[in-house]
Parts: sequence; C-alpha cells; structure tokens
Amino acid sequence: MRSLDNLCPGCFSEKAAAVVCPGCGCDESLTRSRLFLPYRTVLHRQYVIGRGLGNPGSFGITYLAWDLHLDTPVAVKEFAPRALVERGEDGATVRPISAVDAERYREGLRLFLQEARVLARLDHSNVVRVRTFFEENSTAYIVMDYVRGASLAERLAQCGGRMEQRQALGILLSALDGLGEVHAKGFLHRDVNPWNICLRQDGAPVLLDFGAARQSMGEQTGSPSVIFTPGFAAFEQYHSKGTVGPWTDVYGAAATLYYLLTGITPPDALERHMNDELAPPLRTDPRIPASLSRVIVESLSMDQKRRPQSATEFARMLRQAIPSASSLASRKDPSSSTAGLDTARPRHRLGRRSITLLFCSVMLAGAAAYLAYTRFAVRGGRNAPRASNAPTQNRPAGEGRDTTAPALHSGTADTATAQHVGRHKPGDIWIDPATGTTLAWIPPGSFTMGSNDYPDEKPVHMVTIPYGFWMQTTEVTQGQWKKAMATSPWLLFSLDWMLQSEDAPAVQVTFNDAIQYAKWLNALGGKGYRLPSEAEWEYACRAGSLGRYSFGDDESILGRYEWYEENAASAGEKYAHVVGGKLPNAWGLFDMHGNALEWCSDWYHPNYASAPADGSSWDSPKTSMRVLRGGSVAKSASNCRAANRGSECPEVRRAMIGFRVVRAD
Repeated sequence: MRSLDNLCPGCFSEKAAAVVCPGCGCDESLTRSRLFLPYRTVLHRQYVIGRGLGNPGSFGITYLAWDLHLDTPVAVKEFAPRALVERGEDGATVRPISAVDAERYREGLRLFLQEARVLARLDHSNVVRVRTFFEENSTAYIVMDYVRGASLAERLAQCGGRMEQRQALGILLSALDGLGEVHAKGFLHRDVNPWNICLRQDGAPVLLDFGAARQSMGEQTGSPSVIFTPGFAAFEQYHSKGTVGPWTDVYGAAATLYYLLTGITPPDALERHMNDELAPPLRTDPRIPASLSRVIVESLSMDQKRRPQSATEFARMLRQAIPSASSLASRKDPSSSTAGLDTARPRHRLGRRSITLLFCSVMLAGAAAYLAYTRFAVRGGRNAPRASNAPTQNRPAGEGRDTTAPALHSGTADTATAQHVGRHKPGDIWIDPATGTTLAWIPPGSFTMGSNDYPDEKPVHMVTIPYGFWMQTTEVTQGQWKKAMATSPWLLFSLDWMLQSEDAPAVQVTFNDAIQYAKWLNALGGKGYRLPSEAEWEYACRAGSLGRYSFGDDESILGRYEWYEENAASAGEKYAHVVGGKLPNAWGLFDMHGNALEWCSDWYHPNYASAPADGSSWDSPKTSMRVLRGGSVAKSASNCRAANRGSECPEVRRAMIGFRVVRAD
C-alpha cells in the first residue's frame, strides 16, 4: 500500500514531500476551513479524504477520496449541517452546537441515511451510484462513484449560452429516465437543475445531490431558500402546506430544458405567483417548435395538477411533441457550439419598471437642477446633521493635511505614520489629499469566490488578487456627489438628494454616472480611480473570512454590521441610512453587506464558468447587464451574503443603487 504521506489530496498522485503538487497544483500550505475533515483522514479503514468538491454546503460536505481497497477515486459525502454542528477537538467528530440543535440534527441524520439506502438500491446509468454508506465520527457518510465531467450549466456556457434542440432533448430525456427510476422507488430529487446534472466524459447525464434531508430540515428551520434553486423550484416548495411529489421534479426538469433552449432562467415561482410573466420558449427563439414550447410551458404550470404527474409522463409528452426525439440518446458528446446569446435572467432583478420617463425627466430638469443647486451651494446650502458615528468622527488627527506620502492609520492610532508602498497592512486607512476620499488598504492575496447557494454564484473558484489597492471605506455619499455635480455639469443629480443627509449614500446613480465620478476624482489629481471589479469587491468584502459574511456564518449578528430589510424596516426608514453607522469589516470597510447596492465594473454573466481568475473585470463577452454587489435596506439577510450577486442595465436608476471607488496604489 502506498504511503499516505506522499499522496496528493488534490489528485492522489505521488508527490513525495512537495508542498505544491506538480501534477494538479494543490497547495497544502493554504488555509483550509475547519469545517472540512483534515487531509488524509481515513474513514472506515478504507477511504482517504482529499480536497473538497466545491465549498461546504448548508447540509453536507462532499470530498474527493481514495478507496484503498479498490485503488480508485470516489466521492464521499459527509452529513454536516453547518448551522447545527461543529467539529470536536479531534477535528473529525461532528457534534451539535446545542441541545436544541441535537434533535434537529438527529432527524436530519435519519433522513440522510434514508437517502443513502434508497440510492444504494438504484442501478441506473443516469443516477449517481452509491457504493456504500456507514456511520462514523457521530455522523454518516455516503460513498459514491466519482463522476468525471462537467455540470450541464458549465457545458451550456461552452455552447455559447444556448444548446441546440436535439442535444438538449437527448440529455434531458436520458436524465428523465433516471429520474423516473428514482420516482419508482418512492423517492424525490427535489432540486433538479443544470448544476445538479453532471455530464460524464462520454456525454451521458448523471443526476447528483439528492435532498430529502435538506427538505425536511428546511421545513423545521423555516429556511426554504437553502433547499432549492430559485427559477427551478416549484411553488409548492416555498410553503409548508405545499404538496410535493414527482410533479415537483417535473417542474425542475422543465425549467432546465427551458434554460438549455433559451439561455434564460425561468422567473422565480414566487415572482410568478404575484405576476406570472413566463414567456413561452418560442418567443425567445422562433426556431423552437410550438408543440415543444407548449409542453414546456404546461410542465412549468403554477398549478401542480396541470403538470405531467411523473417524469415518465413528461418524457412521453416530449417525444410526442417532437417525434424525432424518440431516437435521441445523450451518449453523444453535446459540446459542439451553437450560435446564441448569453441572456440568462438574473436572480435579483430590481423590478421591470420603465426608466424612459424618468430619464427624460432627468435630462429636462438637469440644467435647472444644476443651476439651482450651484446657487444653493454658494449660499451655504443645507446644514444637515452628521451622524455621531459617521467616519468623519472617527478619523485620526491631521486628516486632509497636504502630504505627498499616504497618511496611514491602523486601528484607532492617533498619529499618522508615513509608510512605503509594500509595507501597508490590511485595514490601514489613508485620506487622499488630492480628493479627500477616505480609503482602506486591501492587500494582495487569493480567496475562494462564489458559493453553492445560487446558480449564478457557481462554480466556486479560486481567484488571485495580484496587487493590493485602496478601496473607499464607505459608499460615495450625497455630499461627495453634490460636490462633483457642482463642478461637473455632465453628472446628473441623485433624485433623492433633497431628502437625505449629506452622509447618506448617493443613490439613483447609473453605472455610467459612477464611471464619470471616478474620472472626476482623477481630474482632481487622484491616481487611477475606478470602479472595483466584482472579484475585488467580494475579496474586500470577505476580508479574509471563509463564511457567508465578513464576520462568519452567524446571521443573527448581521444587524451589528449592516442595515438591511429587517432592521431598516423596524427603524421606519424609507431610504438608505448614513454611511458608517454600523461596524466595519476586518479591513475597515463599512456597509459592504447592505445599505445600498453597489455597481462593479464587470458585465453580468449567469455563472462563473470562464470567469477571470486574476481579479480583473469580466469584460468579454459583453452582455446587457452590469454587476451589482452587496445588499441594501430593501434586501433580506440571505441577499446580503458576501457572494450575493445582482445586475441591472447600466442606464438604470434605482433608489437603492449606489457605488464606491477603488484607487491604484
């Protein structure tokens, strides 16, 4: 038997004493989350634990492992609901955090084992094969085949955002064959989507990630958002009285086919419940046969009784709609590219109200507003009260002094100390004397970007920020915006400026306005001001944290750091609050998780397939939307996570969209 010490946990090849594997590049010196089992842990005297396959999920962790008996790689799934458990002192044992959590944990563990027993009885080429399961470390593990390949979503991106009809139907019909076998055993998948269908190297689809434990525990915790994927989940999954069944999986399969053919995620079921605007597939692509379009729309019915009642029935309807589909098989590699546009519907659309009237009104009023404001400013303007904990109250003595070297401050130091470039520490604060902008130092480094919570946050991937930079500690304020507007007529005004404090975020600002503001700062003598890239924004927001927020995973303390929907509503506030009113993250940045959404420089893409890994802005291929990051006073806690993404047209103005700038060192 090979020495375990010489096995690379990333690929299980021999790497001797090397820290970085020469074969796969796995670097064991990088910090590993405590949620993971240590590298080379041996389970059941047979399975050697390696790298994680993705980030820890809400209810479990999947590892690449090595089977010592069969000398082959496998996938090992560990039941570890991160909201309920912690690791013991030995780094392996899983234990509930509290007595209250223990009961929920035991129920979840029971369902996890139930899932394993059902899957172990399945023998279908389109369903991931369970080799065995066992209990150990006070939890349970499922050993599955390690499926080499790419997710259906990743393959779609390689096809240019849409898939040719024959390929899409071939893949889905094979997946429905496997799903029908699952239903025949009295089991449901509950989360059918393009990220849970893996295409093997021969092109055949394999269903992954079954979720009975997630469903039951979600009902107990009242947190359905972690159970399924918006856009691919049926309405009955959103409420405890909903009746789920095979028709629920049919909805996910139909949504997946809709996504493959159109490149657009169907509207979320909650949105459709309020205002159903599902467009038939043929409206997006007239080449889609009307018969096929009708079957897909029927299978996406909000009324579960109007959908096909099983995967088998759905497959039969597809074959009847497209007779030639009867001979389709997905063994053929579906990687050939077809023409199409990547126009996936973003998860966090901010509404579909027309901006035409607003834009025209702004243009007509712009000159008058500018003259009125200039006259107003000359007379001294409005003396708005400043928040007692606004950043200006916390700045060290000597701010704004004329100096050629950055005045750096760490923590609450009282004296500015000049330091050379390369000696900055994370969280050092500098006030640019040319522009008066307060900035925090963001060091170079690597981090894991994205999450497995939503489709557009996948795949989770490593990004390296090669150079440090300065980031504005707060969102650009109304006062800063007005100052720019008074000297630069091309800057349109924020529509709420007469209603808000000088220290409130400048909102109702378009992407193009934000770009012009950065140019204005550079014209003042600033150096390299611009909008942050999406990767830079998430890196700075996390500030070294591996959790869902910059302070970890404890959502209950979000109110200490941020204004968001729950605490903003209780305060009776209609608008964003003054900046800096809550705690900063570890690198001195305020309001990264909420208050106002923030523009980033990237074009929006529906997932991270082919995203830059060097922290640069994702500028190609161009899409119709720009990226928004952070949460706002109109967003719930789950939409304030560090990985949360949104998007809007670059010309749009919204009451909760602002921005902050970064500066080259």
